[in-house]
Amino acid sequence: MQASQSKDIRIQRTCKSLIQALTDLLVEKTFDEIRVKDICQRAGVHRSTFYDHFEDKLHLLTYGIQDLMDILISPATDNMAKMQHAIYRVFKFFKLNQQEYTLLFLDPRNAAAKQLFQRE
Repeated sequence: MQASQSKDIRIQRTCKSLIQALTDLLVEKTFDEIRVKDICQRAGVHRSTFYDHFEDKLHLLTYGIQDLMDILISPATDNMAKMQHAIYRVFKFFKLNQQEYTLLFLDPRNAAAKQLFQRE
């Protein structure tokens, strides 16, 4: 599933809940310790619904990264003010989610998730 492909509001809501659940769980556990079952329980989503949209938790993380990039890149144009605004949004996003992304990037147990984020 591509981040920009989900048009149905219910699908968007489900995917957003799953991403938020994964983000919240990263505060408590390493990426490797998190199971799909944990994500589904936190999001209040049945496992079959998870697998209707994602192959596994890496696919969910990839979707979240792509969604973030779509949000951050979309306002970027030749207009310098809009580019500065997009950069500001990047820093604001990471400031608001500092704890989760600090754990993701600095905890060596999250190496696979960090590499995926860098690749995407």
